[in-house]
Amino acid sequence: MPTDSTRPSPNPRLAEKALALGGFAIGTTEFVIMGLMQRIADDYDIAVQDVGLAISAYALGVVVGAPLISAIGARIPRRRLLISLMVVFAASNLLTLLAPSFHGFVALLAGTSLVSLLRMRRRGATG
Repeated sequence: MPTDSTRPSPNPRLAEKALALGGFAIGTTEFVIMGLMQRIADDYDIAVQDVGLAISAYALGVVVGAPLISAIGARIPRRRLLISLMVVFAASNLLTLLAPSFHGFVALLAGTSLVSLLRMRRRGATG
């Protein structure tokens, strides 16, 4: 016999919108830097090739951290993990904008890669 639950019923439309927005934000973060390489090189007074290393650092952060986040994600409630990773993602992106040095820029860019580590099927799941 069904019982009343104190948990709110899921809103699939809201979940779809959140997943689409998150996917857009993550995809933009991953690929927009390629179009901004010359501007970033000019801002930090470095060679464009060095900016390419920042893209590699982001990718390396995803590759190295993926098993770690997957292992941690199995033990943490999905909602808490999703919110935590989105906070890290937003904060890292905002701080990357203000990075005073190229090394800080690369470190913060690696922070944004943490969100990409969450398995795709869990990104939109909040249960």
